[in-house]
Amino acid sequence: NQTVFVRIASHASTDGTGASIDEGSVAFSTAQSAFSVGLFVPPYLTFCTGKIVSIDCSSTSGDVVSFGELSSGSTSSVTTQMAAATNDFSGYNIFIGGQTLTSGNNVITELSSQATSQTGVSQFGVNIRLNSSPSIGADPDGGGTGVAATGYNVQNQFKFINGEIVAFSPISTEFTRFTASYIVNVPNDQAPGIYSTTLTYMAVADF
Repeated sequence: NQTVFVRIASHASTDGTGASIDEGSVAFSTAQSAFSVGLFVPPYLTFCTGKIVSIDCSSTSGDVVSFGELSSGSTSSVTTQMAAATNDFSGYNIFIGGQTLTSGNNVITELSSQATSQTGVSQFGVNIRLNSSPSIGADPDGGGTGVAATGYNVQNQFKFINGEIVAFSPISTEFTRFTASYIVNVPNDQAPGIYSTTLTYMAVADF
């Protein structure tokens, strides 16, 4: 914690005697006090949904999907997508909210436990996987650590319970895109009508 001055001279002689050729000086100072350098990284959770979304949520399109005309002889299916990322060390959970398809008092039965798609049976269910029966959906993709949650993570097995977690990441993560596959089956005696529902997805992080 001091300042030092140094005088410098050069001489023609090798022992520093005689007239100097050049002269100068330097000064330097040292300080014991340290500088504190800091920064702030804000917490973030980015989440998007749509009929189609980009992996990084930079674009989304569509908020309505249609099963078309239901038939007891075939399974009707549609998909939507969502993507999420967070720097929260404990990751995130994605919940699904809503009810099964209804038309007035007429209801298509929601799958309260995992089950395969069966034509001719009243069924409404969801999963977050690539399926072959029916052929629909996609596995989670992107550079993140997000995965489908228990109950929604088995191929060709579908389920729907209001308020359940359908996907999550256990740690901070880059973006993961999820494709939600919905299936509907109806029996021969299903009451006619226009059946619909509104589903809401919610991503939660614990900062």
